[in-house]
Amino acid sequence: MVADRQEALERTISYADIFEVIKAEMVTRRELLETLAIAITDRIVSRWPQTLALKIHIVKIAPPIPGCNGQAGVSYNWTKEDWKSQIAGIFNIKRF
Repeated sequence: MVADRQEALERTISYADIFEVIKAEMVTRRELLETLAIAITDRIVSRWPQTLALKIHIVKIAPPIPGCNGQAGVSYNWTKEDWKSQIAGIFNIKRF
């Protein structure tokens, strides 16, 4: 570990808080894991607007796929920069 690095807990999000967000989103039934990943992302970014990036990985341990003996999952990556670019495109905002 680099000596000049210090833990900055005030700049982090508690695992317990993230767990509560995920638990709240799991109550709603969804057909797609992708939809769940986006809902979790939306809730986290709304609650903690200082969030710069997220990577969410969701795995269904026993997917209802005939003949599938493994797992099925999805990974969703979100960055504030990508989001800003998308919003700028939607509203035709020019950066100066």
